[in-house]
Amino acid sequence: MANRDTFFKAVFVEPPRICGKRLRPFSLAHEYFLEHTGNSALCRGAIDADSLLTAIFVCSLTYSELKRHINSPRMFRLGLWYLKWRFRNLDIAAESFLSYVDEYIDVPDHWSEDREDSYSAPWQWHMVTVLCDRFNCTLNEAWDTPVSFARCAYDTFNESKGDKSIVSDHQELCIAAANAAARGEIAV
Repeated sequence: MANRDTFFKAVFVEPPRICGKRLRPFSLAHEYFLEHTGNSALCRGAIDADSLLTAIFVCSLTYSELKRHINSPRMFRLGLWYLKWRFRNLDIAAESFLSYVDEYIDVPDHWSEDREDSYSAPWQWHMVTVLCDRFNCTLNEAWDTPVSFARCAYDTFNESKGDKSIVSDHQELCIAAANAAARGEIAV
């Protein structure tokens, strides 16, 4: 069952080492920073070396470390590491980074619902708010929470409040059977 695997991976996925950097679990802060800066490694565009190395560096930091680096005039550590990797073939690193992100952004399936009451605030802020308010995380802990874990916690909280949009294991089986029947793989 896909949702069952999603919840399991949210707890047990281990981040890789890429270009000599041990990445941290892909967190809300990582996602928000890379999305906000239009980093092509996250936005699935053609990944250039600058975007990839920036994304790897960002994802090797905690939220607190990222805040310090962004606001620090001394980026010497980044500079030396960056120069070491800048002119190498980074195809394998790019593939590894995309796999890393995919592992951490896997979220539970929901029933789609056309709603006009969408939110204006970034979705990451909703996750952080629930983690702080309902799970007693500090702000730093919430921003360091891996995306898939945050989403599973958020969805579980919403389900406890009556949200019925998560697809159940039984419903997944029915959908798979219907899709197989539509492809003519099984008789109905």
